[in-house]
Amino acid sequence: MRVFTAILFIVMLVFFVYAGSRIARVDAMKCSGCGDCVAVCPVDAIKIVRHRAVVDPEKCINCGLCANACPRQAIRMTEK
Repeated sequence: MRVFTAILFIVMLVFFVYAGSRIARVDAMKCSGCGDCVAVCPVDAIKIVRHRAVVDPEKCINCGLCANACPRQAIRMTEK
């Protein structure tokens, strides 16, 4: 059990270090304002403003779910 806990801790640590070095960016020219990204965001960090997605960097946990959900590939996870 201790080995499993240690491995889980290391995996989570690596994930959070990697996720912390990225940020979600919206390409306003590609975004249609469909709201798919809003629906999947676990922390409500995305709002639709004037028919475009806007990411609140203070709330965003950089999980990438929004980028995966976007049908137009308007959201990309980029290095900070």
